[in-house]
Amino acid sequence: MRGIHATALLDAGIPVHTVAQRIGDDPAILLRNYAKRKRTKAADANLTDAIEKFASGLLGK
Repeated sequence: MRGIHATALLDAGIPVHTVAQRIGDDPAILLRNYAKRKRTKAADANLTDAIEKFASGLLGK
């Protein structure tokens, strides 16, 4: 359940240090244990949105 919870929070865009504190782990341990998990559609969508926002800021759209 910890893995599902941590992955869901990370996919929702919650910062790594916040998720680590919530589940009682160090951020490095959290990344080592859960960064290998399969990407989810939500994570892909969040990444796409973040890249689009970043690109629009650079291009002045």
